[in-house]
Amino acid sequence: MSVGNIIGANTLDMTLVPAISALVAPGNLQMVRPGIFLDLGASLLLFAVALVPAFGSGKFHRWQGAALLAVYVGYLALRVF
Repeated sequence: MSVGNIIGANTLDMTLVPAISALVAPGNLQMVRPGIFLDLGASLLLFAVALVPAFGSGKFHRWQGAALLAVYVGYLALRVF
């Protein structure tokens, strides 16, 4: 149930937010190509760290939480700097 909630929320965010922004803001929405690749790579890495080990054991482990936090902090550092 939680995985479905996460997937549904992400799908909603990726479809409604740009659409509403395009309706409200004048002009075009600019998508930066390197940013897209960084976002996609970070998303796939987070997915792999979160779900692949859980499929095998059927539960989440403490190291997964630490790895997810480390990947997120690294992603934020790359986006800011």
